[in-house]
Amino acid sequence: MSTIFEHSQTTRTSNWERGIVTTVTIFGSGNMGSAIDTVLTAGGASVDHIGSADPPGPVNGDIVILAVYYAALKDIIGKYADKLAGKIVVDITNPMNLETFDSLVVPADSSSAAELATALPSSRVLKAFNTNFAGTLNAKKVGLMTTTVLVAGDDADAKASLIDAVQAGGVEAIDVGWLNRELLFDRCGDCGRFHDPPAPICPVCWSTNVEPTKVEGSGTIHMAIFLHQGPPAEGVDYSTPYPVVVVELDEQPGLRSTGTVVGASNRLVRAPGAVGRLIVAV
Repeated sequence: MSTIFEHSQTTRTSNWERGIVTTVTIFGSGNMGSAIDTVLTAGGASVDHIGSADPPGPVNGDIVILAVYYAALKDIIGKYADKLAGKIVVDITNPMNLETFDSLVVPADSSSAAELATALPSSRVLKAFNTNFAGTLNAKKVGLMTTTVLVAGDDADAKASLIDAVQAGGVEAIDVGWLNRELLFDRCGDCGRFHDPPAPICPVCWSTNVEPTKVEGSGTIHMAIFLHQGPPAEGVDYSTPYPVVVVELDEQPGLRSTGTVVGASNRLVRAPGAVGRLIVAV
């Protein structure tokens, strides 16, 4: 006797498929602003720009993309907060210390997008494009792979609207979760098992009752390597080798995550043992 598993899936018709023009306003017209414009225009969106020297005026786009440096966000909020109410606002910034390039200028438990969401409570704030380069957006390729835009936010419809607009322009885009910084793994609501990589069906019991679930981030070191250079990350000292570890999490045997450890000496990391908190440098 065989069992057939049926998985129902709701399909969503994009604005592009329905013939509706997506309107976008981009703050900034530098390399990133121009590259994002190229992608969205290719997908049929109507795009206009607001420059730093422009006097405050209307914001026409339903989607507003802040293609500026982090330091410029405060000025934009001061001038346009009321005009951004009800709109999808996309933060692309990486809040790095531009004097030293060795740390972030936001608290360790926050982010530029989280700060923006607090400052614009009537807007639907998303994070996107901060892991992309202008060149790969223009080329729509990274090597042989299609360029992918990661989209985070707390409003599912807002994320879907931005993803539709990006995909219509020939670039891939995926929903990577919420704005708050948490370590999440897919967990089956029926058998209770975590699994990674993410999948809509539980690989243990075949249930489709799968939801991203927070884990505490503590566990034991399974493997460690030491690197001598890397991207800026809060709390990471690049003057000495820094550890990248695979940690087996306490929630379930075999459930593992890779990240950069901060606040622990290299000697401690070299000796496999308990890690009080795993902090992934992103």
